[in-house]
Amino acid sequence: MYTITIMANSNPYSMGWSDPVMLHDGEGNLLWSGVGSTCPNHKRPSTGKSWKHSYGWIKDGVYNVRTEENHYKYGKCVLINDGGYVLARYPNVNHSGDCILNEVFIHEGNRNSGNSLHRASAGCPTICPQDWQSFQEALPSGRGILIIKDVGSLSC
Repeated sequence: MYTITIMANSNPYSMGWSDPVMLHDGEGNLLWSGVGSTCPNHKRPSTGKSWKHSYGWIKDGVYNVRTEENHYKYGKCVLINDGGYVLARYPNVNHSGDCILNEVFIHEGNRNSGNSLHRASAGCPTICPQDWQSFQEALPSGRGILIIKDVGSLSC
């Protein structure tokens, strides 16, 4: 069982990726390290609405994960809590204001957004595009644990 640890220190108002991310195998050996973000986009590109009026933001905590080998949208990626609910830091307008999200993945940021600092996230943690391929190559098959540690990100 692998472990992904994200040290969350960014916030939705910032652009890009500044959260250190580490991937360890079941024995604690470091398989990969790079940067990512636990934050959604700072605004919805299609409407210009703030993230608070568009997306959820995953809360720090421990989550079950599994590797998706060939997701239709993200390719090899990580599914959090089998696609079920995860806690949100802020009321999510997509869930009637409840502090939850669902169908949350760890995927590559900047997927066809046209902006190199755009996370391309509606609430999913993302990996910096420059680190994505090496993350995919290091990611084991099977199940693991995601640990999001809040080390200074903005709480709402």
